[in-house]
Amino acid sequence: MGRKGLPEVWVGDTSVLASDVVKAAGRAVTQMSEAFQGCATVMLSWPTRSAPQRKDERGRGQLLEQKKTLGGKDGFFDNLHENDEEEWDRKNAAHFGSYAVDLMHAAVADAQEATRVAARDLNKWAAEARAGKMETSELTAVDKLMLADTGVAGADTELNEILTAGDLERASARMDLLSLDDETAMERMLAKSDSPQERAYLMKALAAGHSVAEIETFQNKIHGEDPAWLLRRHLTPVVTAADSMNDEGLAPDGSNNNKDYVTFDGQRWIQGGDGSEGTCVASSTVTSRAMVDPVYALDLTGGPDGQQDDPEAFKQRLVAEQHRLHTEGDGGANWGGMGPEGQERINDTAVGSATGTDYERQDLSSAADRRAVQPRSRSRWRRGGRCRSTSRAGRAPTP
Repeated sequence: MGRKGLPEVWVGDTSVLASDVVKAAGRAVTQMSEAFQGCATVMLSWPTRSAPQRKDERGRGQLLEQKKTLGGKDGFFDNLHENDEEEWDRKNAAHFGSYAVDLMHAAVADAQEATRVAARDLNKWAAEARAGKMETSELTAVDKLMLADTGVAGADTELNEILTAGDLERASARMDLLSLDDETAMERMLAKSDSPQERAYLMKALAAGHSVAEIETFQNKIHGEDPAWLLRRHLTPVVTAADSMNDEGLAPDGSNNNKDYVTFDGQRWIQGGDGSEGTCVASSTVTSRAMVDPVYALDLTGGPDGQQDDPEAFKQRLVAEQHRLHTEGDGGANWGGMGPEGQERINDTAVGSATGTDYERQDLSSAADRRAVQPRSRSRWRRGGRCRSTSRAGRAPTP
């Protein structure tokens, strides 16, 4: 119905096309169906995870069996004497008892892993319920659906929603806190928007903590611009390609062959503009902030008026911002290195000011370190937060 000529009727407080709403609702129903099927698969596969219980029962049974071979507590070591047969029984009991304990320990580990996998899969499907993250009463259900469904122009929508789950929650909360005048102004700007993408970026700016006056200035820069030219290249530094999960093997340096560089008009978002400096922490922090704050991203890519499309000018602004954060974090001389305290400080001020999140450094020097931090990382990503890890050398991955 959305494809075959539904009249161009405007609905909702923000005046979205009814035909667009029908298409969005169709995608939402499909995603909901996939989520229910996915959750059912997780729950139905749970009985197969009773293996840990069987393993634990085997271990406990083995312990009881060995206890019986030793006899009662008052009779085995009568007169503190142990004959050869009793010694043999004792050593056998110790051997098989140790094996039984290992079984019980393995059962606990297996149960923990089964629980982790189930929680991971269920949380993944729960994260699909994106429109429900907007609990504000100031927008209609249609508006919420459209905002949650809008993706970056020219990219796979499901992989590149403009508003993350965390963005939707923060935008909703901040919408409810607006004064009546600001709320009216915000709804007017949303209704004025020329595209679903423009509307979503306005809400993303609200989620990032900008005032209504700042958002109005922002809209004046982007209003009427082609989504692919301005809204994608200028406001979304990182876009996930549809083939991003394809396994294309490893390069000689151990990295994936299937990788895409983060660029603006061919200029990479990289430390020093060419990768020559050691401001990797500051560089990744700049990119992280640009990913959650479109106003900040446009200042870097589009310049003061938001209309520039000059890779060299972008490079100069990018490097200047990297140097500012490197200095703020008490980074090393000659633009090299930054201590843990400085790393946390610039993340809290640059990214945390937009997301409302407190960041802390997590070193991932071993498999145990990585496993320990996964639950919190997944939780943060489900809420739309940004996570960045460091390697043994303390260098953060760069775009």
